[in-house]
Amino acid sequence: MKSLDPESDEEDQEAEENLETLKAHLKECQRLGKYVEAQMTQNRITELKERLVTTKIDKLKTSQAKEMKIYQDTHEKEHANLTDTWQKKLADFEARSQDDEAALLAISNRRSWTTVGLRPKARSPRSLTPHRRSSRSRSARRCWQNKACSADLS
Repeated sequence: MKSLDPESDEEDQEAEENLETLKAHLKECQRLGKYVEAQMTQNRITELKERLVTTKIDKLKTSQAKEMKIYQDTHEKEHANLTDTWQKKLADFEARSQDDEAALLAISNRRSWTTVGLRPKARSPRSLTPHRRSSRSRSARRCWQNKACSADLS
């Protein structure tokens, strides 16, 4: 991932060049037998590498934090838009349902069963009772269904 900051790119390039110079110096010291100076150069190379790694990690963390902030802001905006849209749709639905309810109530008040020509179906007492077998005998059931017998039973 390339950095968008030109100064940091120059610093990274300069650090890489310094690292290559130190590596060349290390090889030269080892070739000439200057082992103490070679050890000091090796320590400087290690420190420089650690600093480069730390710098890269910090840059990555910073860029990821910026990206995360952008994504969170975008998510919050989208959520707010969705909530606003939902509230508008809900208000529209409520208004329409109240209008529809008022219209149906007005229609119901204007019409009655007799003006439309519909009347509720007359139901016989037999159709009002559920169809089930009772514990009474057949003759008792017949008597119960007969209007004359039902007066005697009560």
